[in-house]
Amino acid sequence: MVEHLEWHDPRFREHLRLLNGPGLAQELLRHIPAYVTEYRHLRQYLDTLTDLRVRYELAGGFAHQWGLSCSG
Repeated sequence: MVEHLEWHDPRFREHLRLLNGPGLAQELLRHIPAYVTEYRHLRQYLDTLTDLRVRYELAGGFAHQWGLSCSG
């Protein structure tokens, strides 16, 4: 990830201009406090799980909630 620049910083606008669609979406999500908090909680919780099916389902639910694709 790049350094966390403020929205009004011209370097941030230039950074956004150079991103592709998925990169732009991810960068914008990084600026939504609820997304960041939920992502951190999910990562911490996934680290405690050993069942891969459950991990996949939780990650998929999170992705769906935020409009993200689980496909590569």
